Amino acid sequence: MIDKLKKLLYHLYLSIVHNDPYSKAILRFLWNRGDDRDRILYPLRKESVVFDVGGYRGDFAQKIFTRYQSTIMIFEPVHDFYSIIQKRFQKEKDKIFAYNFGLSGQTKDETIVIDRDESSLYLLSEGKRQSIQIMDIVEFMETNRIDAVDLIKINIEGGEYPLLHRMIDGGIISRFKNIQIQFHQTYPGAIEERNKIQHKLCETHTQTYEYYFVWENWTLRTKTQ
Repeated sequence: MIDKLKKLLYHLYLSIVHNDPYSKAILRFLWNRGDDRDRILYPLRKESVVFDVGGYRGDFAQKIFTRYQSTIMIFEPVHDFYSIIQKRFQKEKDKIFAYNFGLSGQTKDETIVIDRDESSLYLLSEGKRQSIQIMDIVEFMETNRIDAVDLIKINIEGGEYPLLHRMIDGGIISRFKNIQIQFHQTYPGAIEERNKIQHKLCETHTQTYEYYFVWENWTLRTKTQ
């Protein structure tokens, strides 16, 4: 609680004194109760399919499942977090599926720096490192014959850039009705890369909300739009 208060005061200071857009976005997101409204309220049902890319401990998946009972596929490459997810949803094995690999632009082995919910391939810190597996999202979709996903949540600490580029360039972006993204500034050239992705997403999707480098959502346009 004390750490959260410190972060809130820190971002309040930056937003007022330095007119920082990121801090302003965080404060607006908190004021709007974004974690319980923007990120959760979707036209989902029991038959819906949801991807949780960067599952961490399964909190997002829990909120979605509690509200909609949708089928959820959780992708978490860090073994300790994956084990927590497995245990947490042991009774929902027929609806919630956990995978001990991440999704990205190609299938490969990587080394991740472990830092709780900020674990990343792009951290420069000297934290604990772990070898992980990454799978090409196009390969995963084709192998599992998945033609439509009602919601994909992406929070992978910089890995969103190669993942989204692959979804767009691989021709599968229109299979995703809602794309909920947290972009991160730790990725090289993050602002420019985010702009490129947003420009491409405009061809198929409409942005429904945006909190600068906090959270944003893109909804697939219908044929009449």
